[in-house]
Amino acid sequence: MRKQMLNFMWLLIGVSLISIGIALMNKSGLGQTAYSGLATTIGLVTHIKSGTVLIIFNMSCVIGQIVFLGKAFHKLQWLQVIVAYLSGLMVNFWIYDFSLTSTYIPGNYLTQWVLTILGIIVISIGVAIVMASETIKMPLEAFVLVISERIKRPFAQLRTLVDVISIILGLFLILIFHLGFETLREGTWISLVLLGSSMGITFPLAQKVLSLSHRMLDPQDIQGAHK
Repeated sequence: MRKQMLNFMWLLIGVSLISIGIALMNKSGLGQTAYSGLATTIGLVTHIKSGTVLIIFNMSCVIGQIVFLGKAFHKLQWLQVIVAYLSGLMVNFWIYDFSLTSTYIPGNYLTQWVLTILGIIVISIGVAIVMASETIKMPLEAFVLVISERIKRPFAQLRTLVDVISIILGLFLILIFHLGFETLREGTWISLVLLGSSMGITFPLAQKVLSLSHRMLDPQDIQGAHK
């Protein structure tokens, strides 16, 4: 039970970091990840906060899993609803409500890149922690995995397809509604490359940190490690 609670705590930490990373990329003005960039673009069109759009996106992914899996939808995965809601609220907080960031505008192009790279790193760490917690998957990834298993296509291929579709839809909306390209720019393309590759570093590191926290929770594990 204690291990499950600890894993849930790490899950919340991971989700919080993902939200902060999304906000950093949003404030950079150099583009966001494909998925959050589409959410922000839709938010600009509909005058809805981008975090709220992300909540709608992620809730839709949970509903999609339930439709495809039916009774096979594991009870633990209902936590995705909490994660979807909290992550959207936190994105809104960091972008629109937190006094130090809500009105912040980068002073130059270098600062924009610093925010972009920092955002990508923070998102990568957050995703790695969520994966290492082995509690639940993020709603989008969980839904894509369900589709992957249904149509017998590689998960990585379908996940990349989602990013490509998100970019195409985002660009379409930008052109149709004459919006700026702040949501889908250089940072978007860089994130496509760096997020995946950086996971090779952040995921093993997250596994080690979580494993250490579990050993600290269980004195017997610590004693066994020293024998």
